[in-house]
Amino acid sequence: MINKLQTLILAILIFGYSGLKSQNLYFIVEKNNLVKNSPVQKKFVKDNNLKQAVVLYQDDFVTHNLNQDFSPKIMDEVMGDRFPTKSMSGIGLLDWEGKKAQILYGTTNASEKEFNTVLKEFISAIRYAKELRPNVKWSFYGFPVRVLKDNTYVQWQRKVERLEPLFREMDYICPNFYQFLRNDKDKYEEDVRQHVLLSIKIGQMVNKPVLGLVWHRYQTNSELVPPNEFASYVDKISSYSYQNKKLDGVIWWNSEGFNYIRKARYPKIAAEYKAVSNTDNYQYNNLKSYLGLLKRYYK
Repeated sequence: MINKLQTLILAILIFGYSGLKSQNLYFIVEKNNLVKNSPVQKKFVKDNNLKQAVVLYQDDFVTHNLNQDFSPKIMDEVMGDRFPTKSMSGIGLLDWEGKKAQILYGTTNASEKEFNTVLKEFISAIRYAKELRPNVKWSFYGFPVRVLKDNTYVQWQRKVERLEPLFREMDYICPNFYQFLRNDKDKYEEDVRQHVLLSIKIGQMVNKPVLGLVWHRYQTNSELVPPNEFASYVDKISSYSYQNKKLDGVIWWNSEGFNYIRKARYPKIAAEYKAVSNTDNYQYNNLKSYLGLLKRYYK
């Protein structure tokens, strides 16, 4: 006779957490105030039969003033563009990185009252997104964030655990695993390992999958990560496990169009494009090369 616990375990094994299958790769096509529906990236998705994740950036659902409040009205307007019909499904990601997010990260001092007020506002935002598009799986970009400056791993974990009510609202956990240029390589590698392990632990705590964000450029300066280094990095984050559980997949963000637009501001990017005669072909082939590395681990 199968008891209720056995039935639950069987359901998780068959269907996965929250309806998301394991080892998935999702690709984000640029669509924001500066880059609209990049033809190169749309073709790239179609040619390679990629699953997509759709981002609503801060300007897409937060007031454009110093208060930076959640705005249902703005989200209403943008949602019709990103997910045109209410019946649509897929992966949605809310990217809120302003001053209020800093309070939740634990990088800005705030009273308990201020913290709880912001926490409730974030919860309101994701609940409203679910109300508008109930078949989409929703999360917030970058949580749990890696905040280790002046914090021990234990202190950092305690800050993250305060966000449990928000994690329970998410359909999947979505930490930012973008790479940085750092001189303390051993410490950096351990920081990344701890970040992956804590993210998986949070996922297990709230029974949600973990889809880590990866990028083929350094977050430090948008410079391309050398392919061999990117491959090694993906291999490591994909191998880390907490209580025999690994990442459920990754969301691959990119900003090829955006970086090209602002190349004059960044010497490394300007040098990268100096000898490029066909920008579209260059960007397509560049993405293709990194896709091959990701495909070793994720489908």
